[in-house]
Amino acid sequence: MRPEIAFFDIDGTLLDFGAKHINPLVTEALCQLRRKGCRIFLATGRAPYMLPFSGEIPFDGLMCFNGSLAFDATGTIFANPLDAVDIETVFINAENLGKPIIVATDKARGYTFKNADLEDYLRFSPYACPPFDHTGKHHDAIYQLTVPTHEDIGEQLLHGTSRLAVVRWCDRALDIIPKHCGKAGAMREILAHYAINRENVLAFGDGGNDIEMLQYAGMGIAMENAPDAVKASADYVTAACADAGVWSALVDLGYI
Repeated sequence: MRPEIAFFDIDGTLLDFGAKHINPLVTEALCQLRRKGCRIFLATGRAPYMLPFSGEIPFDGLMCFNGSLAFDATGTIFANPLDAVDIETVFINAENLGKPIIVATDKARGYTFKNADLEDYLRFSPYACPPFDHTGKHHDAIYQLTVPTHEDIGEQLLHGTSRLAVVRWCDRALDIIPKHCGKAGAMREILAHYAINRENVLAFGDGGNDIEMLQYAGMGIAMENAPDAVKASADYVTAACADAGVWSALVDLGYI
């Protein structure tokens, strides 16, 4: 298989948890892959203003908010913000549960109120996050709600909604995204945009929010540090992120 496009999760895949810089071997591997004519896309739950890279890797595009927004240098490829009515329902449910929410638009994020879980999460995700007035009218589209919690409360948060889903990529928080979207849904839109067959797609990931993406790709590659369920969904398991697993897979499989 000659890959025409490759999708890369960030945390735990390209960038080890706690690390500030990508492994130079991985940087060079991505650049080599691109020089061979393969587009390279980030596929992350992060917002577009929360990326840890400064241009050293020439990514062709970005899929963010777990697939709710995707774009390249020419503009937006796919946009699927959260339903406004369902958002208000989640705000009520979260308040009743005593849980704060981080609200993310394509321009900024903010929190509804603080507690210990939120403070712990913001230490883990140290990007700007001021207070957000969720009682007023929202003029910007909201693409993702993040609830900092170790508890499995997705069902309670979504009670009374019909167009939302919950994904978890780490044990610190739940992400709320549009139902029937996710990374695999955005992949379909991106492949249609470029007229690429899924058989010619690579995908790398390590989290529960990567499972459908790995299954949809022609070659889905999980990191050794991924949970067993993620590794079981992949076609190939490479070395851990800390051991430059992306580089190892691209070399071992003959893609570079």
